[in-house]
Amino acid sequence: MSEVLHLVRSLKNSFAPINRIPPDVLLLIPGYCDDGNDDGVDGYDMDQDLIMLTHVCRGWRDVFTSCSSLWTRLDFMNIEKTRTYIQRSRSSPLEIHLEKGYGLNYLGDAFSLVIPYLRRIKSLIIYADILPDVFRHFRCQTPLLEELSILLYNDPNQILDGALFGGDLSSLRKLTLSGTITITHFPWNNMANLKVLNLISWGPGYSMTRLLNFFESAPLLHMVRLKDSIPDSSDVLPQRIIPLPHLKSFITADTPHSILLNHLCIPTGASLILTSNFFSGEESPLLDCLPEASSNLKNLSHITMVNLGFDPEKKFVRLSGPSGSLRVLACWVQREADSYTMDCRILHSLAPPILSTTRRLAISGYSHPEEPLVFQTLLSTKNLRTLVLTKCNNLPFILALDLSGLLSLILTVDILEG
Repeated sequence: MSEVLHLVRSLKNSFAPINRIPPDVLLLIPGYCDDGNDDGVDGYDMDQDLIMLTHVCRGWRDVFTSCSSLWTRLDFMNIEKTRTYIQRSRSSPLEIHLEKGYGLNYLGDAFSLVIPYLRRIKSLIIYADILPDVFRHFRCQTPLLEELSILLYNDPNQILDGALFGGDLSSLRKLTLSGTITITHFPWNNMANLKVLNLISWGPGYSMTRLLNFFESAPLLHMVRLKDSIPDSSDVLPQRIIPLPHLKSFITADTPHSILLNHLCIPTGASLILTSNFFSGEESPLLDCLPEASSNLKNLSHITMVNLGFDPEKKFVRLSGPSGSLRVLACWVQREADSYTMDCRILHSLAPPILSTTRRLAISGYSHPEEPLVFQTLLSTKNLRTLVLTKCNNLPFILALDLSGLLSLILTVDILEG
């Protein structure tokens, strides 16, 4: 009788309007439950939402449990959950997330269940204080591996064995290494398909030669992010230039970034974002990255927009054009008395040919005393159409510019200051 009642309810539910939605459309729901969180580090757990979807009705349960790609994310927090996910994932590539700390232990029987299926790994993300002991099991070849992220938040140096994944990472698309990690005989030469690289706080013993060799072995790189990973000096010949023809974005917060950029050819269309901190009296990193100091930046051949910010705490230069953009951000640790000693030099460095092709010029926070050379530089703006001044000495700028061809003049003031 119970089975008959279940069948009657199931048949009744099948006539509900919501159950007329095709299964292919229903399978889109878990992606929206994920809410766009795909970094796998912050700990968003979509398992609960996925299980709730299987409890809506028998039809929904059959649809979601039969979709193997929904059951590929393994965290090994529960042995029964791990067994169920492995069964439902069938032959789909697996996503392994190992997060250890705060008393959690995932290295029990749950992980042993997945050892026979390690060749099916698509992504491996580790977030822990030290490298887990289970790492010794990842020595087999993984032809489906596309993402490898190792994020260590403990200070002791960790050694990453070169026998990882059988020494072959040719399928890798994204690599993230964060923490003090020393890599021994890592298969750098098998990075032909790598597109995204994140290096944060690399371990000791890395030279510019080794870093350049890595870039040379990854010609398909699209996005590069470096932090505390650039050597302080170069041990390679100045004429060695590594082309990165597919690069779209290069981001670094290392102060010696110019040491590396002198050996990289940034292609047309790429976006270069540099951030750094420096003290008053030191040479400005902003000046090092402008075109006259970095002739290998191919994406700065034609500038149509210039945006300068001269706030006391942060200063930035952004040059943009149809072929790419450069953004340099510097946090200035300084005394109030010499807050604007660099502003004039930045304006001088933007003299022709940059300002001669500029159509939009935006400057904020500039309050340096009037200086004839600065405004003589501004006279080279031959094609200017839009001028935006925010919290600046507006009148000297306007007097210095030929406004005959100007189409838009925007002046902003702080109301509180009158």
